[in-house]
Amino acid sequence: MTYPAQPAYPRAPKPRFGLAAVLMLVLPLLIAVPAAIHGAGKLALLLRAETATGIVVSGSPGEKTKSVDVTFTTRAGETVTTDLTAANPYAKGDSIDLYYDRKKPSRLKDADIPLWSDAVFALGVLFPALFIIDAVRRIRRREP
Repeated sequence: MTYPAQPAYPRAPKPRFGLAAVLMLVLPLLIAVPAAIHGAGKLALLLRAETATGIVVSGSPGEKTKSVDVTFTTRAGETVTTDLTAANPYAKGDSIDLYYDRKKPSRLKDADIPLWSDAVFALGVLFPALFIIDAVRRIRRREP
């Protein structure tokens, strides 16, 4: 009895691009887009920013909060009072280092700008890139 000839090496199955792979590529990008938009606004402010020291004028002394009213003087000599959501809690009378927009001084951030959105953006772009590099490497390794 004879058997049909078998190939010397079994064929590797063709790689399948399944739902899990699609989700692993798309979900991080969906997270990265809003983080990039947020980061772009922060970057635009920092590129045009002037620095100033502001004084918290709202709240009770000793009562710390992150949402405060701040007054500061611009380089042009204009006194501005506006609300600020700070990264750290402040009490009335505390001084805050600020970055403000030259063109619109009421647009400001405290100097302790959190960088979490930048990290989310970086991971959201890095993860799919690494996934694609790994997939291409595996496909090339399977080719004869």
